[in-house]
Amino acid sequence: MAALLWQAFRVMGQGFSAVATPPEKPKPTIHPELLDADGQITREQLLTVRFSEESGSSWPEPGPES
Repeated sequence: MAALLWQAFRVMGQGFSAVATPPEKPKPTIHPELLDADGQITREQLLTVRFSEESGSSWPEPGPES
């Protein structure tokens, strides 16, 4: 029974020590489509589209189907 408790404390200690070390440096998140064939950020002009539910849109509302 004592050996089982000792092993449980060892396993728990390993878990706590794994969490205690913060990552070295946060890496930026880059969307894969922004990378060229060499893995570098592309210098091409990109088309960006924003979808939103905001009122006052310049798009006409869809009318009834004819």
